[in-house]
Amino acid sequence: MMPIVNESLSDAAILSQALTWLSATPHQEVMLITVVATFGSSPAPPGSIMVFNGKDRIAGSISGGCIEQDLLPKLRRLNFQSSTHFFFEYGIDTAQAQRTGLTCGGQLKLLAESLRTPAQVIPLLDAINNRTLIQRRLCLRTGEVSLHRATHPGVDLQLTGDVCARYYGPRWRLVLIGTNHLAYGLAAMAHTLDFEILICDPRSILTPPPRSFPLLLLAGEPEEAVRDYAQDQRCAVIALSHNPNLDDAALAEALQGPAFYVGALGSKHSAQKRIQRLLALGVAPERISSLHAPVGLDIGSRQPQEIAIAIAAQLIAQRNRMRASPTTEPSLPSTAHA
Repeated sequence: MMPIVNESLSDAAILSQALTWLSATPHQEVMLITVVATFGSSPAPPGSIMVFNGKDRIAGSISGGCIEQDLLPKLRRLNFQSSTHFFFEYGIDTAQAQRTGLTCGGQLKLLAESLRTPAQVIPLLDAINNRTLIQRRLCLRTGEVSLHRATHPGVDLQLTGDVCARYYGPRWRLVLIGTNHLAYGLAAMAHTLDFEILICDPRSILTPPPRSFPLLLLAGEPEEAVRDYAQDQRCAVIALSHNPNLDDAALAEALQGPAFYVGALGSKHSAQKRIQRLLALGVAPERISSLHAPVGLDIGSRQPQEIAIAIAAQLIAQRNRMRASPTTEPSLPSTAHA
């Protein structure tokens, strides 16, 4: 039977589905499958996850559909009484790659674990919902699972020696200043990239278009929106109003905070004027140097949708660079066992 698939990229959506299955009556055992290593041109990066209810449903994706059909029968045959986890490899030879669909030449190494109780999922969802960052570690030697506080997003997954560590935490968030066609176009794109979207404009000059994704509209002052909603390293702030009375205070607040990306719409000429205004607001020159202005990659864009693509591309590049950066951790609390 063809499995029912939900390829949502959101950790929250995938883990929520796992929690639903684990809380169901009768009880459903859930398998967590994680991409732990890739080689070559692989269809999913390390850290990608999928959950499987052991029968006919999956949520998430670990290959974009290339290997799921081949993997599921193997998962059904696993005996978690004999081991806490199992590894699978795909694309290791040409015949297998062609049979499973990995014709791009990439290779995947997967880790399959058994989830038996809601308590194994709830702390991960709590971290996401409370915008805190934790690291889930699986000891490959003992099968023990532990949770640890983390202070930097770092790479999504680390596989070193006997430990497989995967980060769970705040969803990526995008705060846009100004309601206009560009803002709504960028919001639609950012939603597909797993960003939570907030748009702030006290003027309320444009009626929101119909949309199929959640969007929080804020009518307060933009600098207050930044202060309230962009206070961790998984947040981005982009000023799109083209009105210094709205943009400048919000940018000043964002540049002095932890947001991983701060951008502003405008020409190179207007960017120079903005720098002088930000200096007058007391923003340090080294902070201003991190401002992306003019915002977006230079692809010759003119129309709102083209500009939105340029901004989204730069946002992705900045997010991926941050994901690849080293991780610093504080002292560890007591562990939680699976």
